[in-house]
Amino acid sequence: MVLYVILSIAILLALEFVIEYFLFGRVNQSPLNLETIEGTGQAYHPSVIFLKEPWRGYEYWMVQTPYPMGVPPYRDRWECPSIHVSHDGLNWCVPEGLLNPIDDLSASEIANKDFFSDPHLVFKDGRIECFYRFSKRLSEGFHTMLLRKVSEDGVNWQEREVILDFFDTSCIETVGDMVRSPVIIWEDGRYKMWYVDGLDPNGARHVCYAESFDGRHWSRRTFCQLKGKPIEPWHLDLNIIDGEYILTIYDFQKLTLFKSADGHSFEVVREVLSPSGVYGSFYSDGLYRSSLIKDSEGYKLYFSAFDDKKTRIGLMKGETLDSLAVASVGGPYKSLTDFLPVFAKIWKVRLWKLWIVGR
Repeated sequence: MVLYVILSIAILLALEFVIEYFLFGRVNQSPLNLETIEGTGQAYHPSVIFLKEPWRGYEYWMVQTPYPMGVPPYRDRWECPSIHVSHDGLNWCVPEGLLNPIDDLSASEIANKDFFSDPHLVFKDGRIECFYRFSKRLSEGFHTMLLRKVSEDGVNWQEREVILDFFDTSCIETVGDMVRSPVIIWEDGRYKMWYVDGLDPNGARHVCYAESFDGRHWSRRTFCQLKGKPIEPWHLDLNIIDGEYILTIYDFQKLTLFKSADGHSFEVVREVLSPSGVYGSFYSDGLYRSSLIKDSEGYKLYFSAFDDKKTRIGLMKGETLDSLAVASVGGPYKSLTDFLPVFAKIWKVRLWKLWIVGR
């Protein structure tokens, strides 16, 4: 009788394992494998550009800022702009001769817990430009600036220059006191910038637009219209694809696509991705800034993601915007044996819930 009970339990557990593994398989994609400056591979906040003709030997260029969990001295310290290149958009490396990051904090800046954030790449006139934010911690808040670095070959980068200083009154009068997650493109002989501003008196954020001929002097901001879905923008990406402005918005939870004919009035296309919510998936707990391109295969959407242990950059692929789906870059994220501790954690949570309910 005892043997029968043990055998029955073993069969039920095995069956449960198979079912859970089958369900888990739908979100068991693998993220990009990127070398990061702190050595953990925890890349984040990508900006990707695709060039039909290779530049300095590569068609795909990316900047990302690591945002590793549990790495001292503080998490933001590692949020430094780092460059990667690729021939296929899947397998990435650091350009030969480059030692990432392209900008780093000084010892005094680290002591003050200052940090970089929100990098974005622009290809203009045969050179590559990286825009990114720099925030100095002050007792009453932050002193934030928008910086730029320029390179003629992607390896050697000029000194950083301040593009916007949000302590400057004239800057506040034109673009506002906060330019978060700036997206910048070069079109029609000018820089065009979309970004998220700070909270207005009603507690809302907006997608703003400004433009500049030299990258230093910007027009007064205007507010973009987002139609078809109420949304609280937090981090953005925008690209011009087939004559349309395609905007991706992260709203503290999901990624949503919008499109526009003029870059000012946007209509919702679809919600494209939410956290999987499945323990063991690399995007189980959350998402962040994404970057959309179109190449010869179709669309590729690179997205920031995190679980309870690490941050990663994942990939969605599709021939159309409607067919975008999370893809595995190098096979399953977890193998069958890797799934054993995941399965154990699932049952640990279940038993814990039963114990709580039974009390």
